[in-house]
Amino acid sequence: MICPFCSETIPDGAKFCSQCGKRLIAQEERPRGKEFAFPKSTAVSGRWTAETELGVIEPFTMPIASLIMERIAEGRYQFLILTPPATIENCRFLQFCSDDHGKLHGEMAMAKGNGEVVLRAADNLGIRDAVLMCEAFMNGTLPRFPGTCKPYTI
Repeated sequence: MICPFCSETIPDGAKFCSQCGKRLIAQEERPRGKEFAFPKSTAVSGRWTAETELGVIEPFTMPIASLIMERIAEGRYQFLILTPPATIENCRFLQFCSDDHGKLHGEMAMAKGNGEVVLRAADNLGIRDAVLMCEAFMNGTLPRFPGTCKPYTI
């Protein structure tokens, strides 16, 4: 089989990659994810929602954010979506998911005046960067993506 983190060929049934050392999750252990749909905030006024495929996380704190980012990078969780009670600088939500190489991918959904949504996305985020982005967002400021950011309209 191929390691999903470093692409090294490893023996079938291995629990850890002999090249990069990351824990491998058997197919039957992987969480079953829902098909992604853009979230509609159900937060009570003045309340944030933080959600993974396992459900809503309450209370959501920065240590929990760090733990979730680690689990997303390891492939144990599929996504984290932060939705504010009202848009922050026209941002509807902030989402993180894993790419095929164990790095984090982040997206911000930005509302436009004509009802369109523009996603701003960045790949290869580190766990620290992702947690700092969550912290900025939850403090009421639009997070800045490190490196390049790709905008696209949906």
